[in-house]
Amino acid sequence: MSRAPLAALAALAALLRSRRGAAALTTALALPPLIFAMGLAVDLARAQILRNRLGAAIDAAGLAVGSSAGEADALRLRFGSYVLANLGEAQRPAGLAAMEAALARRGVAITFENTGRAIAATATAELRTGMLALLGKRALPVSVRTVIEREVTKLEVALVLDVTGSMAGDKIAALRRAATELIDVLYADPAARSHVRVAIVPYVTAVNIGAGNAASVFGLEDFALTGRSWKGCVMARSDEAEPGPKADPLPAGRKRWPAYFWPRETTHRQCVNYYSPTDPASRWDPNLACPEPVTPLSSDPAALKADIARLRHHNSGGTMTNVGLAWGLRLLSNQGPFAGARPFADREWRKVVVVMTDGENNVNLQHPNCDGNSGDGHGLDYGPYGYPDAHGTLGNAGVQGNSPSRTRDAAIRALNADTRRQCDAIKAAGALLYTITFRQNNAGLQALFRGCASDPQKYFDSPSNEALQRDFRLIAGELANLRIAE
Repeated sequence: MSRAPLAALAALAALLRSRRGAAALTTALALPPLIFAMGLAVDLARAQILRNRLGAAIDAAGLAVGSSAGEADALRLRFGSYVLANLGEAQRPAGLAAMEAALARRGVAITFENTGRAIAATATAELRTGMLALLGKRALPVSVRTVIEREVTKLEVALVLDVTGSMAGDKIAALRRAATELIDVLYADPAARSHVRVAIVPYVTAVNIGAGNAASVFGLEDFALTGRSWKGCVMARSDEAEPGPKADPLPAGRKRWPAYFWPRETTHRQCVNYYSPTDPASRWDPNLACPEPVTPLSSDPAALKADIARLRHHNSGGTMTNVGLAWGLRLLSNQGPFAGARPFADREWRKVVVVMTDGENNVNLQHPNCDGNSGDGHGLDYGPYGYPDAHGTLGNAGVQGNSPSRTRDAAIRALNADTRRQCDAIKAAGALLYTITFRQNNAGLQALFRGCASDPQKYFDSPSNEALQRDFRLIAGELANLRIAE
């Protein structure tokens, strides 16, 4: 026998006698299944991570789309876009085809169904395997499902909406879109007509209770004498937070509101509501700055959206959110000429006020040629408190000699104080109060509205038209009581 085989045998015998060699051999024999098990664990862990990520993405997308409304394709596009965003896609797809292509690039497919009362969706994907590929399993299927339900909640909602002059142009258009979408979400389930009722309160400085409610006002003789018609706006009453024109009693303890009647301003053609029987520049309107009438509580979504579509901005006067809030509560409380609201004591019904403004409380300054120094007796615009400087209202009692800017500052302080009182009254009555500031960076206004909301999470600062729509959707989603059912 040659020496080489003998040497090999001797080496093998030595290896078998060696304890260190036995451990190495054992390790060598155990290593392949250990590596395989580790690789399998990595594949399964990656699959679970993908499943968790997909689940979080479709849950978030379902909640977002659940607080939206629209046609089936539009909702599917919105759902897929939210899924992509939650998976890290930076660019929003331009349409359904682009959305499907973007999902396909990520190996994801979705199904989506909206029944009105619930949204059901699934997402499936395939995970490229590592170790399992050695056994011929080159991909692991991953599938997740979510169901978002709208719970049946009985609601009475008052939308208190700023339609002042600063809302002109794209801002009033954005408000109409946002409010319309809120209605669509609340009535996405056809059964909602039996348990969701919405009122709309447009406000400038005054609120229009509707010309059909003349029995609840006095002072209409001023319109008859001038041959003009009363549009429906009313003044503040003397029994309210700030003194206004005197109110007279009605049977059963009810009181009437003074009719809003902006007087003729004759001093100068630059007066806001100038009147002259001989001057072609005369433009007097006793209903100046009186917005569209309120919509009492209604469960007809088509009628509500039609009233929203009629909203427009109104110049002059200023902004008095406190007046809008007061009438929002009245519509939910069977006060004034309105009836039909559920009692606050009926705990089956949730009462909600949503108030939106694009500006702080204000009384507009008149042109200098129309202020008190010119003999006209006022330097501020007319409103539901009359002329604050000439009539001594809104913190100006006994200070009629002040400059218009000083009387306006006092009026703004009084309006802000009464806004806080109205917010407190709404919350004390048991209503939820959502507040929205729109395209405003005024820290004082934001603090006022944040403090007014039922809690800080119910205050929304909407810096853009798109943000306003988003925030109305979020509020609608909360009110529709969306929840993840599976």
